[in-house]
Amino acid sequence: MPQCSIVMPTYQSVGFIGQAIHSVLAQAEEDWELIIGDNASTHRTADVVQAYHDPRIRYLRRPENLGYVGNVRQLLYEEAKGKYAVILCADDVWHRDYLRHALRLFRHASDVSLVHTGFRLSDAKGRELGVHVMTDCESVMNGSAFHQRFFFGGGMLIALSSALFRLELARRAQAFQQNVFHTDTALWLKLAWLGKVGYCPEPLVTYRWHPASLSQTTSRARRLEEWMDALDDLFVFAKAQQIPVDPAWRRAVRSSTMVWCLKDAPNVKIATGSNRDVIKLLRRICRTHPGLLVHPMLLARVLLALGAPAKALTRVRSWHERLSPTPGFQLPYESIETHASHVSA
Repeated sequence: MPQCSIVMPTYQSVGFIGQAIHSVLAQAEEDWELIIGDNASTHRTADVVQAYHDPRIRYLRRPENLGYVGNVRQLLYEEAKGKYAVILCADDVWHRDYLRHALRLFRHASDVSLVHTGFRLSDAKGRELGVHVMTDCESVMNGSAFHQRFFFGGGMLIALSSALFRLELARRAQAFQQNVFHTDTALWLKLAWLGKVGYCPEPLVTYRWHPASLSQTTSRARRLEEWMDALDDLFVFAKAQQIPVDPAWRRAVRSSTMVWCLKDAPNVKIATGSNRDVIKLLRRICRTHPGLLVHPMLLARVLLALGAPAKALTRVRSWHERLSPTPGFQLPYESIETHASHVSA
């Protein structure tokens, strides 16, 4: 039985998957299995995979497209055999020391449920766009500290291909059972309830950011709405597992999420060019947290999104980013405890 199961969902990734497989074969740690789930690609994915003659690689071609979440779910629950598992996207690549460094943290702490690393960001041609390393992050933190940082303390950005986790705990956490965009983020938050979280700051993964990636092809409005669904599922899981959650903290988390969604209203308008998705998002938030709209800054953002043309909003955003640049791909969780506690009181 392999120590680590590497699951690789793929669809039409013939231009990248060879590099991903090569980065697995180059690992200093050799006790692994690689299971490739091809979601009925019409390109020559099978030809690329079958060129690698290694008994640790298994290629499964789906007769029909199961969707990204369904593909990963089947790999994790029916195919993976290792003690640990990681989802390596077919367009990402690993440094040769990725598995060795990630597994080292598990070996040093038996109560760690998840380990992730720093990562590089590159475009479709492999040109580096940036490096994400959290220099102030502890090498091992308990679950409450992880949650606090994720929601209120400066962000906790995890690249999917950098996250190695205990497979047994991931199944207990109902990994990828919810068909939403943020199902991986919800898994990290659940695993933090089931154990500690390890972090290796070395950028050992290259995360490819290109027009065909899932992050780029999923609409911004859908991502926001589905994050609300993932958050609901998170607290349902806590209740089912009898994990004590302070009601005030839960209200603050929900409020902070809604604040983030309202702040993103102008970007939703830019992405779609119409008010339809902004109004849909607004209705969803009003049903659960109508009091947020009394906050002048949030109300101003929504009114700006509804009233201004998308091109004008794009100019405003560009002007703001020049003044205070931030990574465009990062989930913008901000420290808004004061606003959240005020609204939920």
